Amino acid sequence: MLKLSISHHVSVHTISFPESSYSVDEGQGVIHVPVLRAGDTSRQSSVICYTRQASATVMEDFIERPLAEASRVVFLSGDKVRLL
Repeated sequence: MLKLSISHHVSVHTISFPESSYSVDEGQGVIHVPVLRAGDTSRQSSVICYTRQASATVMEDFIERPLAEASRVVFLSGDKVRLL
C-alpha cells in the first residue's frame, strides 16, 4: 500500500485528495491522482504532496515523492484541480 500525504497550512481554502486512499497494482507503473482545491481560488497557492511507505517499499515497489520542494504542487489563480 502507498500512502499519499499533503503538507500545507491555509486558512481560506482547502486542498485534498478525492479519496482517502488508493490501491495500485505494482504492474500498473504510474497512478495519476487528482489534487483538489476548494474555497477561495483567487490567489496562487501551493502544497507539498509526498508519499510515505506503508506495506509497499520505496524503490522496490514505488518511486518516492519526498517531503521536499521538488514535490510542490502549484495552483495558479482560478485552478481547482492538479494531477500528480
